[in-house]
Amino acid sequence: MITRRPPEKSVWGPLLLLLTPLLAAILFSWWWLKRTPEAPAKPAAVETPGPLASLIQSAKEAFSRRSVNATSAPARNSAARSASLRPSYTLDLESGVAGESPAADLWWHFETRARRTLDGRHGALLSVVEGRAWEQLDAAALAGIRYSRASLLAWGIDDVVRPGTLIAVRTAEGNFAKVRIVDVKPGTTDLQIEWEVFPVPRAASKGDGGGWERKLDLAREAYRDKRPDDAEKLYAEALAGAESFGPANPRVALALQRAAGMYWSMQRLPEAEQRLVRAASILKGLPSETVAGELGTANERLALDVLWLLAIVQRDQQRYEDASESFRATADLARSAKVAPQDQAFNSLRIASSLYEHAMAECRLKRNDSASRALVTARSVAPDTPSTQHVIKSIDRLEANMASGRSCWN
Repeated sequence: MITRRPPEKSVWGPLLLLLTPLLAAILFSWWWLKRTPEAPAKPAAVETPGPLASLIQSAKEAFSRRSVNATSAPARNSAARSASLRPSYTLDLESGVAGESPAADLWWHFETRARRTLDGRHGALLSVVEGRAWEQLDAAALAGIRYSRASLLAWGIDDVVRPGTLIAVRTAEGNFAKVRIVDVKPGTTDLQIEWEVFPVPRAASKGDGGGWERKLDLAREAYRDKRPDDAEKLYAEALAGAESFGPANPRVALALQRAAGMYWSMQRLPEAEQRLVRAASILKGLPSETVAGELGTANERLALDVLWLLAIVQRDQQRYEDASESFRATADLARSAKVAPQDQAFNSLRIASSLYEHAMAECRLKRNDSASRALVTARSVAPDTPSTQHVIKSIDRLEANMASGRSCWN
């Protein structure tokens, strides 16, 4: 009888089962690399960022467009700063920060994709400069310019916002700035600008009051550097220096108004109001020519700025009775101001805005008849320009809310 031996088991079977997936992965990787075209050779000093580096870089660029800050690189000379201002964003020229704030100076305003304007914000005034070179615009030259326009067209045959245009600005904080349009394209696009800020030239005085103006500038810088304790101390020292000219001198009102702005932004509203009330009492009945003689033409509307901020502080404390009266007083003061023909549009906008806020306060106090009368007057004085449509739309909304019985601010 022949006995058949069972076949011997091979070790290669299990080994192939283990190696097959690995070999397949290697072959697939080789095939993928061969089918992907190589990038063109680059100089050794330039590295192609990987996916993670590219993602991080994109995030940084997006953030820089969202918030243009003080690290913006100069465009043409070491003193100037540059920024790419996104559609409908505002810019504070002193800090270089984009975003709505009481200190924002410029608004790249889009009513539609085609209808665009560069507007002054919070009292900042603009003036197109012709016949002068960028290098000729220093603090003294800017102080001698007549500031009259709050809105510059960037569309149509009368557009002035175009590459190379030079614009002088009297900022919301009372300084001077020169702005150059670097690039602007049709449609919903960024506005490329460069600018330089100059403090107001010091007015002639009997003394420097311990350098009170310099301390005001240092206080503002300290607050922006997130050193509020230092800012508060410097504002107190600046006020003491201003008071050396007399307790009722306009310098005192300016120091009080600057400090009040800081306290308002910190939401320390009672302290802001205390300073604004005193500033308003100093400026009450004082001719704007006198204020300009002491503080320069950039601050000739200081009384209006004080009353406006006082009304906002009272509104933010939900003291609508006081706010209503202060907004109405702001409108009355703007009406009685001596205004040059070229400044009429801006002054009318100030009146209309004050009357709208007065009407809003009256509405919250359930005094709709008074609110309606204020809105009618606001509409009649509001200039019909692209840059004032937001005020007119606010008036329409408030009238519709009162007519339908909805709350005032819906």
